[in-house]
Amino acid sequence: MTKPPTDNPKVREALNYALDRKRFADTIVKGAAEPLELPWPHYSPAYEPAKNSAHLFDLDKAKSALAQSGASNVEMDFTYPATFPELGQLGQMHQQDLAQIGVNLNLKGTDTAGALDVMQKVAYTGVAAITGMFSQLQPGTLFLVARMWNYMANQAGYKSDEYAQLVQQSVTEPDATKRQAIYSQLNDVIIGANAWLLVASDPSAIISRANLRDVRLDVGGARVLTDAWLA
Repeated sequence: MTKPPTDNPKVREALNYALDRKRFADTIVKGAAEPLELPWPHYSPAYEPAKNSAHLFDLDKAKSALAQSGASNVEMDFTYPATFPELGQLGQMHQQDLAQIGVNLNLKGTDTAGALDVMQKVAYTGVAAITGMFSQLQPGTLFLVARMWNYMANQAGYKSDEYAQLVQQSVTEPDATKRQAIYSQLNDVIIGANAWLLVASDPSAIISRANLRDVRLDVGGARVLTDAWLA
């Protein structure tokens, strides 16, 4: 959000409408993921299924938003770690769809360290793609711990007094009902800002023999094999 053309909110809206989440989930990850526009799993207190389809894939709406932006000859990068082949395939899919509305998306696959470096510094132009963590925890934790979402400094370059205030309220409000209302407001901020273009869930998967037992996940969602055993 710190550089043209994605400093323009209507350009970001166009990118969101041109993102075919269902196609990604159904074809690239073979149905193993759920299309999402918000970061929450179904068991999260912040989960709102109706808001997960605020920007359904629609190239006509994408083209209209781009026209409203006033931007012309739009070109940008899609930066991603090449060690995640699904992200490269996502970039190809998005590139093809954006080309239909006159946006040129350049795919820039790099090593993981290089991709993370430009994301941390918000030094990329256009879009940067990465997998995220911590959404399975209490919602306030995501906005404090995840570098992608941190309200003080995040990889999208997004800053908002409203966002900061809501995040702080979400981790200090003791009443669960009031917290849920705050989460709903945060969801509206996420959808309205078009700063984070979420695509799909990222379930942890492992292929093993049927006798493997007690593989668990750590707080970041990584597989832990220290307690694993064979029946």
